Amino acid sequence: MEQKTALIAGATGLVGRALTELLLQAPEYREVIVLVRRPVEQWQQHAKLRQVIIDYEKLEEQRHDLQADDIYCCLGTTIRKARTQENMYRVDVIYPLELARIAHEEGAAAGTDRI
Repeated sequence: MEQKTALIAGATGLVGRALTELLLQAPEYREVIVLVRRPVEQWQQHAKLRQVIIDYEKLEEQRHDLQADDIYCCLGTTIRKARTQENMYRVDVIYPLELARIAHEEGAAAGTDRI
């Protein structure tokens, strides 16, 4: 079986952390790329993990960092954190759509396979 690369957006949230740990243990993946706003210390030493510092407002400029076989989006926020409906919509809708578009253009597979 050929090993794949996974990319996770929202890896520092509750769901994203659990998914990251799961994928790091999965033999199907040779590399797990996590998009983070700042480095996560506890992940620094994991050989299979690559942290990419991301600015979701500039996804197009970071297109080369969004190349993976499988993309997992765990982005989400609350109105309390976002402070406005516009900011919440950006995190919950705009960023995931833009990420999906770019990742697909960069070769990510479309599908519903599960590990």
